[in-house]
Amino acid sequence: MYREFFKLKKSPFHITPDPDFLFLSPSHKEASGSIFYGIERRKGFIAVTGEVGVGKTTILRSYLEGIDSEKIRIIYIFNAALSFNKLLKQICSELGVRMVGEDPEELIVTLFHYLIEEYKKDRNVVLIIDEAQNMSVETLERLRMLSNLETSQDKLIQIILVGQPEFEAKLELPELRQLKQRIAIRSRIESLTAEESLAYIHHRLMRASSFHNPVFTGRALKLIIEHGHGIPRTMNILCDNALVTAYGYQRKPVDHRIVQEVLEDFRAGQTRNGFAWTIFWLLVLAGGLGAAFLVSMSVTSSRLNPAGGRQSPGASLGRPLPQPVQEVITKSAKTKANAPGAKKEEPVARVEHGVAVGGKPKSTVGADGVKPPAATRDEVTKRRAEAGVKPAVITSSTGQAGPAAQTAGASGGNGPASKKASRMSVGPPVQAPANPSEADSRHPVVVKEGDSVSKLLMGIHGSVSPDMLESFKELNPRVEDINRISVGEQILLP
Repeated sequence: MYREFFKLKKSPFHITPDPDFLFLSPSHKEASGSIFYGIERRKGFIAVTGEVGVGKTTILRSYLEGIDSEKIRIIYIFNAALSFNKLLKQICSELGVRMVGEDPEELIVTLFHYLIEEYKKDRNVVLIIDEAQNMSVETLERLRMLSNLETSQDKLIQIILVGQPEFEAKLELPELRQLKQRIAIRSRIESLTAEESLAYIHHRLMRASSFHNPVFTGRALKLIIEHGHGIPRTMNILCDNALVTAYGYQRKPVDHRIVQEVLEDFRAGQTRNGFAWTIFWLLVLAGGLGAAFLVSMSVTSSRLNPAGGRQSPGASLGRPLPQPVQEVITKSAKTKANAPGAKKEEPVARVEHGVAVGGKPKSTVGADGVKPPAATRDEVTKRRAEAGVKPAVITSSTGQAGPAAQTAGASGGNGPASKKASRMSVGPPVQAPANPSEADSRHPVVVKEGDSVSKLLMGIHGSVSPDMLESFKELNPRVEDINRISVGEQILLP
């Protein structure tokens, strides 16, 4: 397509292994000489390795172009992923050997007789196995049996193993140590240096044109060499795409801007592939985060009490959290409550002796499994009287006894009610606060079986904090241990 535009006889940058464009760097010359010497001298095993695209197949094709087919018989195996038995059958089929049996030992004997006859006619049989790194360890290990087909001086079959660097690593396996010892000649084709890469491109252009024709600018060649990394096949692809793009623009010689555009097209293709993988891993990450969220919600819901209210942090441990932790949690709760659009909670009724007083009743279930109804303070007093509970003795700031003290004094302290009241009023009388609003915030409670300070505070406030416990200690100085309160004892709750 672009040959006439650039005055070329043929396309110079085909990626097929064309022997006409063979460029011999020092390592290419060494590999070519190793193949020629190993076959002519009947050395048996020969190994040629190199990176993808450095020209291993081109070296082989170049050698095969110059052989005498009357003197050398070639078996070329392209698919190395064969079992040893299938490999023997393919060798016999390529040579035209009539196979008597299917057993590998029988096939080897048949092949041995054929090779003896060829040796007598001064003919050499060469087995070339390309992409040898794909051959199984078992097949490679048994392949050394063919090297036993020999005379006292020469090997009857020459085996050339061509592969990538992975083949060299495979030869280091303990199972293949005997095969490794039998490889007489080993050669490795290296990547081209920057100087060799420039000579390589000029070599192919000169082979494709009748006269010196500047096709690339110096800056364009520098870019191609830099991104070709010394691999002939990669440089062929970059050069060929640059020539096609320049032909589309009808611009010559090919400058660095065109090469840069080609490089960006290649990067875009790689980016699309990378983008697909990025989407995949993002989906995996999103799934993981979703699972973690569900687990977190499950753990949180397990901390809810039977009526749906939240337990106090640390309640599951049977003790309040440390002060700094509780402060952080309380501060976070206040911040959320004061946030714009936050749902305001309605006032919750406090509970006195199982009766909710004031506000909206909280969804709390009593010990009998029945939700306590909201009640006025008069109803609470009436129910206390029916239960036989006397009011606490409250001393005013003037030192005079209040109604509860007067009632107790009127009875003379000898009646049943007086004795019951004396059992419930343990310790010194509770002082009344000077501030009436402070008195409203105190809740006198008689301790029942199974009660604890935390449980009673939870019934009133729905949570327990270190501040509440400190307030409780201030209101009840006679209680030495808040975790141990006596049944029938009257206490004040903040």
